[in-house]
Amino acid sequence: MTARMFSYEEELPGNLDALTVVYPVIDRWTLAAKLGSVARHRVTVALSEAITNAIIHAHPVCPDATVYVHLWTEENTLHAEVGDRGEQTWTVPATMDFGRWEQTGGRGLPLIRHLAHDFAIERRAGGGTLLRMTFPVDVPAISAADDQEQSESNIPKNIRRCHSDIRKGEEVMDCRLESHADVDVLHVAGRLDLVSSNTLKDSVRQRLQQKRTRLVLEMRGLDFINSSGLGALVSIFKDVRLVNGRLILAELAPYVQEIFEITQLTNVFEICKTESDAIQSFGLQTQPVAATV
Repeated sequence: MTARMFSYEEELPGNLDALTVVYPVIDRWTLAAKLGSVARHRVTVALSEAITNAIIHAHPVCPDATVYVHLWTEENTLHAEVGDRGEQTWTVPATMDFGRWEQTGGRGLPLIRHLAHDFAIERRAGGGTLLRMTFPVDVPAISAADDQEQSESNIPKNIRRCHSDIRKGEEVMDCRLESHADVDVLHVAGRLDLVSSNTLKDSVRQRLQQKRTRLVLEMRGLDFINSSGLGALVSIFKDVRLVNGRLILAELAPYVQEIFEITQLTNVFEICKTESDAIQSFGLQTQPVAATV
């Protein structure tokens, strides 16, 4: 498999707009390399973690600074650099594990370590941090979802819609409510990251405030999740536990399931293969009694 050459270099806004700008660029980059869906998701997660770190850790003290992003292809290797202008270089923990499950943060660098072929953190010329990553093109994916080559025409429709409809600061996630007796199903689609995580948390908290404490998050349409999205789910899980409720995740795509396995959150969350399995685990049939968009 030979990757087509690709190069992108830009100074992006030092805020959440950097994420919405860079996602379609990563799509073009990884499609040019003919990566399958799981491999594309890994690369996108690693890049989003680096950019998110620059935004929330380095730039609060220098909000006008930009985030440097450089993506290119060299032979059969994808190369990436992400730089910030923070006052201190990022600290690499001696042991990069995922910590305790109840932590809502701290998974970013360990995820990069797992997903990138190799990465290095160094002081950036002129101040700040530069993170370098590489991703091989010819390493087969772990999941069966990576078993076919991709093209623009077979990117899932919701990914194409999200990227074509991006506007400045837009939260690219959809959450639709469907009720089954005393169980609420939230159908989550799009991207779950730092930009959109508060939307999902607010949706769940509204259900809990209305004493709807038996919840299913159906994620068939979830295209992407990173550590910020995982942190939101952990926060939701703790909120549900506080009211003695029950939360089930259902229909995770293989590339989303992989992130849960890497971070060992499959040992924390109750996960069902299908929405109907999740609903039936509450002792109910899958006949909705009300639906809200």
